[in-house]
Amino acid sequence: MKILLFEFCDNFGIQMVLKKVLKRMHRLRVSLQNDCMWGTFGKRSKVVRPMRIIGKRFIHIGSNSVIMHDARIEAVYLYGKEIFTPCIRIGDNVDIQQRVHITCAESITIGNNVSVLPDVLITDINHPYEDITIPPKIQSLKHDPVSIGDETIIGMGARILPGVRIGKHCCIGTNAVVTKDIPDYSLAVGIPAVVVRLRNRIIGMQENVLYGSFGYRSKIIKPMRILGKKNMFIGERVRILNGARMEAISMYHGQRLAPRLVIGNRTTIEQCCHIIAADELTIGGDCVFSAFVYIADCNHQYIPGTHINDTDLEIKKTKIGNGVFIGIGARILPGVTLGDGCVIGANAVVTHDIPPFSVAAGNPARVIKKFNFETNQWEKAE
Repeated sequence: MKILLFEFCDNFGIQMVLKKVLKRMHRLRVSLQNDCMWGTFGKRSKVVRPMRIIGKRFIHIGSNSVIMHDARIEAVYLYGKEIFTPCIRIGDNVDIQQRVHITCAESITIGNNVSVLPDVLITDINHPYEDITIPPKIQSLKHDPVSIGDETIIGMGARILPGVRIGKHCCIGTNAVVTKDIPDYSLAVGIPAVVVRLRNRIIGMQENVLYGSFGYRSKIIKPMRILGKKNMFIGERVRILNGARMEAISMYHGQRLAPRLVIGNRTTIEQCCHIIAADELTIGGDCVFSAFVYIADCNHQYIPGTHINDTDLEIKKTKIGNGVFIGIGARILPGVTLGDGCVIGANAVVTHDIPPFSVAAGNPARVIKKFNFETNQWEKAE
């Protein structure tokens, strides 16, 4: 029939037009089949010669996405006598290359603009082995949702295991085995995968390259000024809010200095704080600094007849212990050591050491309370 049509069309010079019509009819037929068979199937998406696809009605594919040859995609809705309600969601503009294996019994979500390189495994299923009287393959499946954020790339041969959340704009290295969550803007490699580079989502730079060190899940939000990043060592889960001014001064009036500013894990520094280090300024872990706090280990000398900006710096080591709370507007001057667990009152000016587990207030600050571990109570200082 096609041959007769082509011969007939030759007489009218429209054979090329008929070819285009037949091609469009084929695409329409495939599109209608996909709409009926899949949960959803976006425009201009395609799955090229898959090895195996199970549970199409539980699989949702966005627009402009491509799944290359020999993919094995399984939405497991029945296993033995167990019934599941799986959901595989693949976003828009996703590129899944050859021989990728995706298997799901609960939920796997792949965001937009994700690239998955060849031979990757993504699964939310585990075969338990705890019961030694039953073969693992017939024990009840364990499942835990998996999600992969937008703009992420998964390297060749990587394995994404159940319960993992990979954040936005991450890079997972070749053959990495991801067993725990990966934060946004991270590079993770190894078995098991660990974050080796963290990209700060606010500043948009690779902080562990710019800083002396920059810990996991730490962030600095819209600082006023940061000087001498390579001499700053920031722990994990540190949060520094808007308007911070942090300076590690390595040169002053031609004099070379060796500053070191250390901030411990889980410390929170609220807005508009000012921290200056010219030698060694150490802030412990689990501290909380309220807004407008000033801390320094250096001061300008005062010499009659000489402009203050022309004098050398007077430098003294300053140390803040663990678990210290500093009230709004307080000033911690050079040479001061605050012991662990101290509380510094609002607008206090601290000019000398404060012992551990003390409350200090005033200008200049003095100790007004101490914690008595024998009575387990705060008591007025003598």
